[in-house]
Amino acid sequence: MCSSDLEKTKDLMEANRILEGEIDSAKRLQQSLLPPDEVIFSGATFVSRNIPCEKLSGDFFDIYTIDKNKVGMYILDVSGHGINAALMNIYSYQYIRSTSPLVKRYLGDKPHKNLGYLYQEFNKMNFPDEMHIVMMIASYDMNLGTLTYSSGGLNTRPLLVRRNGEIRLLNSESGFPITKLGEFYTPQYKSVNVQLFRGDRILFYTDGLLDERQGINLTIEDLELILLSTMDQPLRSVDEAIYGHMKAFEDTLIDDVSYFLMQVT
Repeated sequence: MCSSDLEKTKDLMEANRILEGEIDSAKRLQQSLLPPDEVIFSGATFVSRNIPCEKLSGDFFDIYTIDKNKVGMYILDVSGHGINAALMNIYSYQYIRSTSPLVKRYLGDKPHKNLGYLYQEFNKMNFPDEMHIVMMIASYDMNLGTLTYSSGGLNTRPLLVRRNGEIRLLNSESGFPITKLGEFYTPQYKSVNVQLFRGDRILFYTDGLLDERQGINLTIEDLELILLSTMDQPLRSVDEAIYGHMKAFEDTLIDDVSYFLMQVT
């Protein structure tokens, strides 16, 4: 190998090293924006898990305080993986966490308005046309025990299990994804209310958890069984039971997996 080829090889190796370092930094930033794996409020407890199939995840979720009585939460799945998807997650985080009066005061606990405004703002950005977000956003009033949620095309239905053993999927109305179609279509999002009681639990998750291609072999029926069989156990036990099904496949995933569990306390 001549000296010029050696120099090119060295340059490529150095460029690759720098790129890997930047991706690792982006991963640390993305992970730092996720909530702690356990979040405790006066009226609700949350346990969560995020497992990317690559270094950077296209899935994201957040759990945050709206005011002293209300908790906000969302879960989303960005088209694709890698850097573009991670940047989209950060964009969504910054928008929903915005301190602007319009977002913080007017939209903070009105999920359908959050989605409508996000759709408008998304269409003002110079994102690639093929990029899109599917998500569900919700707020929980700890005084009233009311969960209010709205879907922006999320293709999974959260599972609600009552303390008495009743179990059901939340409303199936999927809403419209956050896409670059603002020039042609303005969706009308709707919020749905559900009354919760002490001991009730909800599982929110992205479609990677039930993707047959992953090899995890989990179904809705399996998740229902896990939720029912762990009713008398700590919320962390539910997470461990779900993760136990997928642990062996963690290094071979082809899609990101994210979920969080909520319990009314």
